[in-house]
Amino acid sequence: MLEDLIQLLGLREDSDAVKAVAAKYSMVRSEADDDGDFFLESPRAGISIAFISGPFVQAVALHSGGRHGYAAFQNALPGDLTFQSKKEDVRRIFGSPDKHRGPFVSSFDPAPCGGWDLFQRDGYSIHFEYDALSQVRAVTFQKG
Repeated sequence: MLEDLIQLLGLREDSDAVKAVAAKYSMVRSEADDDGDFFLESPRAGISIAFISGPFVQAVALHSGGRHGYAAFQNALPGDLTFQSKKEDVRRIFGSPDKHRGPFVSSFDPAPCGGWDLFQRDGYSIHFEYDALSQVRAVTFQKG
């Protein structure tokens, strides 16, 4: 299942694989912003696909629920983690992150962020974002 989502990275919006995932999760296309960025989103299913500056998938995000109108993604997360998993659990499974940031407050999100870890893989990365209690609140697969 996760492999199907990772394989979307770099594909065009009109590809059969992207269309199949969009149909499976009843995703809706957002309006493009001034930069041409848009999303396929299913808040009910807790998943979004980002298209940055064009028609190619740049990221797939799995949400924990309770933020930005998203419910929790109900399928498996990488490494058999859950949204109750802590930063220590992620690092035990994935090792030391290639990049990380400690807790912060963003200007566009009032909920404090407990930081994030990024793990580079062959052709993509996995980004874990944590809540104030260091629990996983989002998992994003990114191109590159």
